[in-house]
Amino acid sequence: MTNPDYAAFDPIFFFHHCNVDRLIALWEWCYPSYWMGDGYVHDGVSYSWTQQRGTFAQVYNEQLLPTGARGNLYPFRNDNGTYWTSEQTRFLDANAYPKYYSYPEFQGVKVDQTATDAERAAGRARIAKYYGFDPQQAATQVDIEAWSHLPVPSPQSAGLPETFQAIKNYRVFVVLVQLPEHAFNASYQFELHKNSGNQTDLVGTVTVFARPDYSPCTACALRREMGTTVRGVITLPPSLVNDIIVNNGASGGNATLETTTEAIAQSLTGKLSDTSRTVVATAQGGTRAPTVPAHQVSPPNILPSGVTLFSAAVAEKADDKTYPVQLYDWQKHNALFTNGWKDQTKQSTPASSGVLTSLLGWLQGRGQAS
Repeated sequence: MTNPDYAAFDPIFFFHHCNVDRLIALWEWCYPSYWMGDGYVHDGVSYSWTQQRGTFAQVYNEQLLPTGARGNLYPFRNDNGTYWTSEQTRFLDANAYPKYYSYPEFQGVKVDQTATDAERAAGRARIAKYYGFDPQQAATQVDIEAWSHLPVPSPQSAGLPETFQAIKNYRVFVVLVQLPEHAFNASYQFELHKNSGNQTDLVGTVTVFARPDYSPCTACALRREMGTTVRGVITLPPSLVNDIIVNNGASGGNATLETTTEAIAQSLTGKLSDTSRTVVATAQGGTRAPTVPAHQVSPPNILPSGVTLFSAAVAEKADDKTYPVQLYDWQKHNALFTNGWKDQTKQSTPASSGVLTSLLGWLQGRGQAS
């Protein structure tokens, strides 16, 4: 699976694609009104969706639409011989263009059946909790006194309805990871670890699935030329954040959001590894981390373009705790690894150096004896 040009020969690849389609079906069921539309707006200017390099049936920068000739998904045809359109690919219920397949019920969600807004909201909440995102429960398990310094403004200040109330003394912390897609000329992985004494515990990963420069993939060559970035989000477990806050004496009364985010940064380590799982670069978090000496710094072209800590307050519906929570008051905090990434490909341990020295000495002795 690590080489995209050959991944289709790996049976797990088929399961991967089926699961991606299943997740899209779940997302469409939860958010039926979200759609590509005719384009997007940036800085007050409307832009159409376009196919920059065209296809065998489209010219360069031709406008893309959900339906009609400009919505055709060449070269895929449906059972009557016409081309599939983007609009036809949506949904699996009886009102949608027939797909002749569906997925089993998941957390009470049946993607092949229509639902009310209330049913969709309840389904979203169940799915979030199934995958471990449950701020309401987490807020009851942290040290409330130690977390009391964290700012939690009114949900109404962020435009939420009066029916929402804040979860006091609680914030969600996430790390946004931005990686150059073609940094290694192959697939690679970013790992976020928590420092635990002389070892580290894995918190989360972001994987880049990239082709080498000799691949015949034209779209990949275009993305390489544009310098595309792969983004991923790692949610910090509330238990991890709680340990950091408590261990840094937040209950003493001098803690602020800024001191807490710095403490979180200091507790984290970043690693970059190649397809063989060999660690090629590491970084220590926090502004107090030792600056990496110039002769040990990793090549700049492989380094993340950003690893940043964010946090948000959480609001719940006052009269319906089963309704999905809302995140608001998003704040951008520290860049985690400001003091450099250390090149691990040049490192050798004293033990390995000693073995090499002994081996060379033995070989030289054999040569002199002969």
